[in-house]
Amino acid sequence: MTEGQSAPKEEPTGSGGKQEGGFSATNEYSSPDNTLESEQRRVANRVTVSAWSLFFIWVGFSLLVEFETSTTLLGIGVILLLAQAARKVLGLKLEKVWAIVGVLFVVGPLWDVLDAELPLVPVLLILAGLALLLSNFRKRQTD
Repeated sequence: MTEGQSAPKEEPTGSGGKQEGGFSATNEYSSPDNTLESEQRRVANRVTVSAWSLFFIWVGFSLLVEFETSTTLLGIGVILLLAQAARKVLGLKLEKVWAIVGVLFVVGPLWDVLDAELPLVPVLLILAGLALLLSNFRKRQTD
């Protein structure tokens, strides 16, 4: 090299920082913690999108076949509980509110068996709203 010239900068190889096996390597822009957090967010997002997809498929199918309201709610509850079970199995934080809502929607068909006088859907919506409201205040108190 002559005087006044600097060493050429090394260009990235285009591998995106990937190592053999597809695992992301740490570099100057990321740390192992950031990589783990982004992987957890990606997995959590996939669980959420899958649950919403199943929800829309189920509701559409229920409307098409004209299931009773209690059967539709049961299916929604199962989807919610399966999503929470998937989160638990994948090592993600359980979303307590959605687990509670799922239980309420699974228990809902018992309403017909008990032959209760109050309509099911409004009661479930009120309980779900209260659960969301209470969880919101609990989060604010711990923040």
